[in-house]
Amino acid sequence: MNGKVLGAEGVLDFPLHGVSLIEASAGTGKTYTIANLHLLHVLAGRMVGDVLVVTFTNAATDELRGRIRARLFEALAALQRDAPGGDAFLAAWCARIGTSDERDLAVRRLRLALRSMDTAPIYTIHSFCQHALSEFAFNSGQQFQMELLTDDRELWRQAVQDWWRKTAYPLSGIRLRWFTDATGGLASFRTLLAPLLAAQRKTLLPKVDSLEQEWSALDAMGPELKSIAARWLAKGERDRLEEILLHSPRLSRNKKRPYHADKLTPALLKLDQYFHAVDAQPIPKEFELLTPRCMQAFATKKDDPALADDFFARCGALWESLQRERRRLRVAALASAADFAGKRCARPSAKRNYCPTMICSTRCTRPCTRTTPKRWRAQYASGFRWP
Repeated sequence: MNGKVLGAEGVLDFPLHGVSLIEASAGTGKTYTIANLHLLHVLAGRMVGDVLVVTFTNAATDELRGRIRARLFEALAALQRDAPGGDAFLAAWCARIGTSDERDLAVRRLRLALRSMDTAPIYTIHSFCQHALSEFAFNSGQQFQMELLTDDRELWRQAVQDWWRKTAYPLSGIRLRWFTDATGGLASFRTLLAPLLAAQRKTLLPKVDSLEQEWSALDAMGPELKSIAARWLAKGERDRLEEILLHSPRLSRNKKRPYHADKLTPALLKLDQYFHAVDAQPIPKEFELLTPRCMQAFATKKDDPALADDFFARCGALWESLQRERRRLRVAALASAADFAGKRCARPSAKRNYCPTMICSTRCTRPCTRTTPKRWRAQYASGFRWP
């Protein structure tokens, strides 16, 4: 690739046809150069409406429009006063004007351009696409009036809330408590869900079944949980198990540890309340105190065969299974919500649509009804003079 520095003479010699690339860093005069190139197109006989300028932000379009208008004024003033001032570009340009006829022609073109500046197509990328779709509504299969959405967060928020109402509101009893425990509530769930609604979707792990299948897996643990509760409530069994937990020499009785009497006694009371109504609430965190893994984590060097009771082994196996299913339920809920929200926001009622016919992901009030032929895109492009 051949390149050169664009000084005043370089811009004047810049080709106004074909495809060219200008590289520039911050503060090197990009807007100044664009205004000069626009001026050269006008002086070459092109109407202001034939020169398309596309930038990124609304603020940039306002600045460009003002700078281009000002440049046309400066060029006209330089010709009329025959004094380009200290501007090197205008001085070099005026020096190239040979005859009075050329000067008069340039003046007429500049005056016409200034009167037409309100029609100058200076757009952001999104507004250009919206304008193109509206102008060629029949060709593109779009409606004449479209709502351009630059921020779709409200649509996603409404879609997630709709999914929450559809999924959580019909739940009752233990399922509702399990669901709230797994998702953390709507606010926390929305935070977890946000990465899944981004343009680049994340992969959820572990791979899970549908939400309903995960509910079935949790329900299948009900009989084992009820069996453990019945064992705890059996005559004399509760007292025996409490005796082991309160006096086992293997469990650390440090005041900061969960097996200290001041902490263990209220925990056992809460467990007793839970085992009397296992169908009314999700398993409490105190249940973990009955598991061999927790006992091992707070164990001393002493040994106690009583802790090898099969009741504690069953509690440990059930606790691990429940925690695993709790994570799977959360993942299934996230996957279901992401899929629901994606489909909901893609529907016409959501007033959101990615247009596959343009060069960007313009979001419109109606979906494209067909693939737009290439010829209308070429037809639209032919209306502009591409620098």
